[in-house]
Amino acid sequence: MRFDDEPVPGYPLPILPGHSSPGRLERVLRSGGFAITAEMDPPDSADPDEVLRRARLFDGYVDAINATDGSGANCHMSSLAVCALLTRAGYAPVMQISCRDKTASPSKATSWAAPPWACATSCV
Repeated sequence: MRFDDEPVPGYPLPILPGHSSPGRLERVLRSGGFAITAEMDPPDSADPDEVLRRARLFDGYVDAINATDGSGANCHMSSLAVCALLTRAGYAPVMQISCRDKTASPSKATSWAAPPWACATSCV
């Protein structure tokens, strides 16, 4: 689905009246369209360029990018950090919070720590 006011993929859309984000996901869902998302594993480093390089692979193909949490049981960038980088670059991220192997407090802290400018959508 293409929108008349849509710039090149990866750039934010203008926020319409009544909408809360500049991302494609909200636009597609509010228009009644079928939304396509893809998962992206966070990098094993703190390099923001790695996140953006991976996100560019989805340009023009998906409406939102799921930033997974807890992949591979190794040290990697947090889902919140990936979402903040994706939002700043104009993508519509979905922050995934894995509650497995965590007590309730860390899961709540992660979800409450996500400010609206970092991620408008979360999946727990």
